[in-house]
Amino acid sequence: IKESGQEKTWEVAKFEGSWIPGTTAGGADEKDEKFATNPQYMITLHEPDDEDEDGECTVIVALLQKNRRVFQVHDDMWLDIGFVLYEIEDPDNCPAPLTIEYMADYRQVGQSKHLSPSRENTTRFRLLPGTFCIIPLTAEADKAGDFLLRIYTEKKCQCREHDEAPAIISKPIEGKEKDDGKENHDKATGDEETNEVDGDEKDGEDGEDGGEDSEEEIDESLKDAFNEVAAEDGTVCCNALKTLLKNLSEQNGGPLGFLLGHMSSS
Repeated sequence: IKESGQEKTWEVAKFEGSWIPGTTAGGADEKDEKFATNPQYMITLHEPDDEDEDGECTVIVALLQKNRRVFQVHDDMWLDIGFVLYEIEDPDNCPAPLTIEYMADYRQVGQSKHLSPSRENTTRFRLLPGTFCIIPLTAEADKAGDFLLRIYTEKKCQCREHDEAPAIISKPIEGKEKDDGKENHDKATGDEETNEVDGDEKDGEDGEDGGEDSEEEIDESLKDAFNEVAAEDGTVCCNALKTLLKNLSEQNGGPLGFLLGHMSSS
């Protein structure tokens, strides 16, 4: 990067992300609960720039829209995009991602100069060392798009995506699950009569059949949810997949177990 006619070396961190309607496209209204669903990125500045008398750090945030050339009409090509920065006083104990209630208690220290329908939106900030959350957004909620976020600093800093870590739970082995269930049942019932144990085992078998029906319903719901966000060629970006898994987990009351084959579009 050239600055004042001289070349200057910058540290840069890059993140690719997506705004997904109903999931991570929260818009720009900070009072709306959807706002907290926008992608979030943490940056920790450790030391000020060299020869900076005010002890501040230079941070350049550049937000670039991706995959918009497919739109033929210019008005549809570019979304109104921008970003905001929040200062985080206690990053080790803050929620991931930040909630709307949490952000209401912390001050916004910067934002892009404007929300513009352009390919790239760039703003330069002067910040004291500390931890900040950068939130890229669209002017309106539920607008779909992909983006590239670049963060430039003079000194090395720590940058990371601020979100819950997704988890894929392996499908339990049916035989082991049945044996474990019988063992727990035996411990609970003790030395009961034989005919009562036989009756319980029969009920367990019926419940197992019902569980298989439930698994089939979950399988279909996973496939339907995947097809909603998948491209025509049956692929989906990692950010969309991560968000999809998170939402499905919340809707079903806990982590989901499924086979990798479910991730193929039918």
